[in-house]
Amino acid sequence: MTDEQHSENAASVRVGGPDESLEQRLDDELTAFNARATGAGTPGDFTVRVEDTDGELLGGLTACSSTR
Repeated sequence: MTDEQHSENAASVRVGGPDESLEQRLDDELTAFNARATGAGTPGDFTVRVEDTDGELLGGLTACSSTR
């Protein structure tokens, strides 16, 4: 194929460090998709922290949950 044939379907991939605008766009799009698919309400963030008896972090997770 020639370059001209590729130009109509051209795409680029960029690999790098933190990208706040990409993170926000993906979050917005996923939240909107999930709301349409599930009918869920406004999402809210929550965390789970697991600590040992000395207060040292053993593990955890962050997520968001939506209510109806």
